[in-house]
Order: sequence, then structure tokens, then C-alpha cells
Amino acid sequence: MTRFVLAAFALLALATPAAAQKIGYCNFQLLVSRHPDANVAQQQLSTHEKQLQERLRVKQEYAQAKLQEYQELAQAKRMTPEEENTKRRELEKLDEELQAASADARSSMQRKQEELLQPIVDKVKGAVEAQAKEEGYTYILNDGPKGTTVLMGPAADDVTERVAKRLNISLADPAPAPKPSTGGTPAPKPAGAPK
Repeated sequence: MTRFVLAAFALLALATPAAAQKIGYCNFQLLVSRHPDANVAQQQLSTHEKQLQERLRVKQEYAQAKLQEYQELAQAKRMTPEEENTKRRELEKLDEELQAASADARSSMQRKQEELLQPIVDKVKGAVEAQAKEEGYTYILNDGPKGTTVLMGPAADDVTERVAKRLNISLADPAPAPKPSTGGTPAPKPAGAPK
């Protein structure tokens, strides 16, 4: 008899609908890219990139000068075979150092980007969580260009604009930069340019 009661209870539990779950979605990437701190982060990333490029440029110029020196000495036949081998090994070492510096620069850019974006991601995530809690959503799915998970959904469940408002983010497309005024005077043509 107890088995019958337990089986009936289990069947009744399965037949009862589960608590309704409210699911929303937002474009997380859009919110991150339009966050006010994103411009500052992009400027800092650009400055970091320019610094790295300058360091690489200096190394490349040094390596190029050493290669040219080697080629001139080899062409003039002013090196012994031992000196030529030594110079060739130096050039190979410089090339390896340049490749390593380039790889280090790429890694440094990636680390800097993660360092600058993480606080923005955390703020947007916090706002999404707060919006979801406020509106009673159980889940908020990402509906962005990378890894779109929402193929269709009611517009009322798109919380992107409400989260943007919570973060004071404008989702309007940024206005294009105004073109500088030429004052009606055409720019002078470079010497030798066709008229």
C-alpha cells in the first residue's frame, strides 16, 4: 500500500506544471561597446599599441642596419669566413629576438585588452543581473553578433534597452565625425602632381 501511495504521489508531482520560468535576452556585446568607459579603454589600448609598435620599429631598424652592414661587407669581400659566420649568427639571433618581441607585443596587447575590458564587462553583467532580478527573469540569454543564442523572442523580453538605461548608455549609433571645413580654398597640389 505504501508503494502505491508513493507511486501516486510521484505521478502527481510529475503532472503538476513546474514553476514558470521567465526568460529574457540582451545584446551584451552592444552594451559593453557602448559603455561610457569603453572609449577610455580604447584610447588606453591604442596608446599601449603605439608604444609597442615604436619599440618594435626601433628593433626592426637596428636589425635592418646590421643586415645592410653585413651585405656591404660581404659584397666588398672584406670579411674572413669566420667573421662572415659570426655576423650571420648575429643576424639570425637578431631575427629570433625580433620574432620574440613581436610575439610578446601581441600577448601584451591581449593582456591589456582583457585588463581594460574586464571592469566594463563586470559592470554590464551586474546591471543585467540587477535588471533580471527586478523584472523577475530566471534567465537572460545573450543575443549578440558573436554566438547568437536567441533566434526569436518577444520584444518585451529584450532587456538590452532597459539595462542600457540603468547604465546610462546611449544605444543610438554614434554620429559621424564632422568633416573639417576647407573654407572654400582648395588644398595646394604636391609638386609634380598632374593638373
